[in-house]
Amino acid sequence: MANMLEFVKSFKNEEEKNLNIPLIKREHEEDLVSFVVDIYKSLEATSFIKFLGYEVITDESKIDTAKYITTRKKVKKKEQGIKYQYIHPDRCIELVLKFKITVKDESATIIKSILIPKIDYNKYYTIRGKKYFLLYQLVDNSTYTAKAGLTFKSGMPICVNKNLDKMVDVEGKEITCPYYFINTFKREFEAFLFYFSRFGFSKTMRIFTVDEIVRILPNDGSYTHNDEEYIYFILNKNLVLRVVRRFYEKYMYVQSICLMIKRTFNNRTTMENLEDSYYWTQRIGTSYTLVSYKP
Repeated sequence: MANMLEFVKSFKNEEEKNLNIPLIKREHEEDLVSFVVDIYKSLEATSFIKFLGYEVITDESKIDTAKYITTRKKVKKKEQGIKYQYIHPDRCIELVLKFKITVKDESATIIKSILIPKIDYNKYYTIRGKKYFLLYQLVDNSTYTAKAGLTFKSGMPICVNKNLDKMVDVEGKEITCPYYFINTFKREFEAFLFYFSRFGFSKTMRIFTVDEIVRILPNDGSYTHNDEEYIYFILNKNLVLRVVRRFYEKYMYVQSICLMIKRTFNNRTTMENLEDSYYWTQRIGTSYTLVSYKP
């Protein structure tokens, strides 16, 4: 037994040099505060909010936890009282954030504070009176699927849903195919509105690899019949959609692209609007006003 212990003691593991000791000791991890601050800095995406800075209070004796106690009114048997909900014995630091809000030439400075779990020397967090050690794990999928839809975990209110609609060409021939739309904050948007507002029509078609298959043409009244090479769809009084027949008849993907284009164009869309980002952005904005929008 003694010889075995000596052998184990002197055994040299050839893979030892491949161990990532800094990773094990979490030497490359950023402070939790930096992540939280970045989230609040993102509020500057709105023009009326300015992030002025922050202060971190690590001395727990200087943190007034009483202000984080919430109260709940409780009515029971005609007796009204206040039930206090106390925070659990956590070890926290306090993050004090400062913002400037400007609206209609009036401004105000807002100071807000939150508690953040404090990490100790051994890399443990004490939350609700229990110690936790964060484990490394593989990143989960950025999306999850539901019936006829796809939801983005990074933005839960944003879902991509699928539905069916009919596509009718200039000769009255009809097919039913799927299309995709964005469902965000209980509003439905045609998916191509976001692409057109960012890239314009032509680049969007290149992104979806159909730029050599579909074309938008002026509606001069001459497109009343299909031919051997192309199929035509009337979008409105101004525009016609032309698509290569062999691709349209063979691939549902191309059919869906054509249907999504048709649903995105309204009766007032013209050739001048195709590459006009402001026009498409304005179309998105009308969905948030009292003016209803229907493609």
